Amino acid sequence: MSIESLKEQARRHEQKEEWLKALDQYKKAIAQLEKEDQPDIGLYNRVGDLFVRVGNLEEAVSHYNRAADLYVEAELPNNAIAVCKKIIRNVPDRHEAYLRMGQIRAQQGFLSDARTNFLTYAERMQKDGDLDESFRALVEFCDLAPDDVDVRIAVAEQMASHSRSTDAATQLAVAYRVLASSGDARASEVEA
Repeated sequence: MSIESLKEQARRHEQKEEWLKALDQYKKAIAQLEKEDQPDIGLYNRVGDLFVRVGNLEEAVSHYNRAADLYVEAELPNNAIAVCKKIIRNVPDRHEAYLRMGQIRAQQGFLSDARTNFLTYAERMQKDGDLDESFRALVEFCDLAPDDVDVRIAVAEQMASHSRSTDAATQLAVAYRVLASSGDARASEVEA
């Protein structure tokens, strides 16, 4: 059966609110498209929506993540962000979506938005007790936005307050180098 026929059958099942039958047809279409190495981004997104409708959030997130990957590959970052927001709306405990949005926004050069997403992700990881991942993400942001020394200094302070003095010193050294190279008077404060 052709891909278009499978998609048409799926749409007919959707009109009748036969979600599982629609999903079955869409999944067959996806499988055929993958064999031909021609993924249909919108189809992954649609299947994610249907999985939400039937309450299978794990599969929904899996399909949304694939759609986001494909949107990024297709250089459609705003579409990828929209899919990440669907994940957050439907499965709020999937904190990775914030990290993903931060990474995408940083690639776009929207560092203020990226900062917000990275900080949200790090905060949620800390609440979940994963300090290592929280600090890893914060350092990732600092490396993506090396001129944002305020965040790097704040990260160093948090690291120090959690008995990670070596990591804190590393971050302060980087902050010092950035401030010193730009002639910022705050370099002497960081050095001390």
